[in-house]
Amino acid sequence: MTYATGVASTANQLLDAIHGFAGANGWTVNAYAAEGAGYRLHVNRGAVWADFSTAYAPASYALALKGSTGYSSARAWDSQTDAIPYPLTCPVNVGTQSASLFPCTWHLVAQTNPDLLAGVFVSPAQANTHFAVGQLIQTGLYDSGAFYGGHQFWAPAVSNYYAHQLALRAEVDGYRWLGAGGSVPLWRDGPPETTNQFNGLAPLMPIRVMVQSGGYGVLLGFLPHLRCVHMQHFNNGDTVTIGADEWMVFFRSDRAAGGVGLALRK
Repeated sequence: MTYATGVASTANQLLDAIHGFAGANGWTVNAYAAEGAGYRLHVNRGAVWADFSTAYAPASYALALKGSTGYSSARAWDSQTDAIPYPLTCPVNVGTQSASLFPCTWHLVAQTNPDLLAGVFVSPAQANTHFAVGQLIQTGLYDSGAFYGGHQFWAPAVSNYYAHQLALRAEVDGYRWLGAGGSVPLWRDGPPETTNQFNGLAPLMPIRVMVQSGGYGVLLGFLPHLRCVHMQHFNNGDTVTIGADEWMVFFRSDRAAGGVGLALRK
């Protein structure tokens, strides 16, 4: 069961769906428990350790996510081993019109070789929020290549949120985390709006992840089972078949936010 969909009326129902889906698709559930009015969930597969909570500022965020390198029941949900300092989040108001996320239709995907656990949550107004955790398709030798992507990330240096952020566990130039929550920025997405000569639209483009090292842009790898796609002729949840692969396509936020969307391999 690499794909599932359903409806959630609350953030807790959404996290419960992630809990059941992850466990059914080979992810180890280290903890799933009530925390105040919300819930916390800790899962891992190999070197990918993901920590979720619905109790982190619930008036603003349906879901908060952190990456770490282990799990301990003695630690708070957001203070697991070597955790990134600030969580990635999925907001409760989404899209250019800040529409309410709930009741949302959720789409969950799990893949292997490399591992991926991802979700897109679609509001009644067809505005989206999303997350993805997994193992990067690495183009070099470094530890460990686990990545964590969310809709928003708090940037304390500028006291603001940035959208569509990525944190990568990679020991590069003495740093342990790159991107969101790290000291070194990541470049990602590559040229998603580069068009082809036939119809002027971008095809399914691999999502590259790069870092600046020694004054150069260094390619670290690609996000697995994920692509950039131009959404001009698609709607949320449409399926594109290429060879033996089926891809579900979704707006990055909503149609008004621009043409670039996200494709997930089913």
